[in-house]
Order: sequence, then structure tokens, then C-alpha cells
Amino acid sequence: MQGVIEGACRGVVVKCATVTVRFVPFPHASAWPFILTSAVLEVLSQLFLLRAYQLGDFGQMYPLARGTAPRCWSRSPR
Repeated sequence: MQGVIEGACRGVVVKCATVTVRFVPFPHASAWPFILTSAVLEVLSQLFLLRAYQLGDFGQMYPLARGTAPRCWSRSPR
């Protein structure tokens, strides 16, 4: 059953991506450094999160992972 759901989700993603590619203009050249930097940071974030889940208990790591990013990136003093 899980394979059927995953296949259906992939089909929906592919169809949405196809429609998006047809109607959304290609990004301007000046945007590419930001797009690539964002992609690299997202991949690194996911890799660090997976590693944290491997090293610690999920119940301990999940709250830390969810609470650390907003705390690190917010500029408001607390």
C-alpha cells in the first residue's frame, strides 16, 4: 500500500513541476548565486539533521532541531 501512495505522490509532483516549468519564467542570471547558495544550505541542513537523529534519541533531538534554527536566525533580542 505504501508503494502505491508513494507512486501517486511522485506522479502529482511530476505533473505540478511540468506545469510550473511551462508557465514560470526562467530565473535571471543575477538570481542564480542565491538559488545555489540556498540549495546548498538546505542540503547541508538536512544532512546535519539526519546525523543528529542518528546520534541522539529522537525525543531529544527533535525539539533541539525545531527550536535552534529560529533562535539562531532571529534578530530580535530575547
